[in-house]
Amino acid sequence: IPLLVKGPLGGTTSSFTVLFSIVSLGSLVGALATARRNDVTGHQVVVGAAGFGVSLLALAVVPTLALAYAVAPLLGLASILFLTSSTATVQLLADPAYRGRVLAIQAMVFLGTTPIGGPLVGWIADTAGPRAAVALGGVACLVAAAYGQRAMADPGPRLHDTAEVALAD
Repeated sequence: IPLLVKGPLGGTTSSFTVLFSIVSLGSLVGALATARRNDVTGHQVVVGAAGFGVSLLALAVVPTLALAYAVAPLLGLASILFLTSSTATVQLLADPAYRGRVLAIQAMVFLGTTPIGGPLVGWIADTAGPRAAVALGGVACLVAAAYGQRAMADPGPRLHDTAEVALAD
């Protein structure tokens, strides 16, 4: 995103700071909104991932900084919706005996893949431009949302079903 701001959007370091401040405001609104929920559903995770993907794709194609500033709060809101919904889902569905392990795996997925994804996205930004790199993130989010939607519709065995069968045997 810094390359997008300084490159195609013709911004400065200050422009980047303003953009991320606006993203942060959207994140704050998203955090306050998600804190008011009484339940967490898979649908919320899918909506968060899809919203994050759409807002990244919008950011990838905006022609001006002014439009990037308009997209920024949506980016922050969607990212927090996805992160809080997915983390809450993991915490609620994991067996208490395994909750710490499951959360560690989730943290590894979110943070531990950065050493691989960071250089890959950097290479894409150098090769195809920063718009392509941001768009790749958007596409990845939409693919994850589609996978999540499909997984929720699949009537196959669930973790709870498997655990109940194992306990019955």
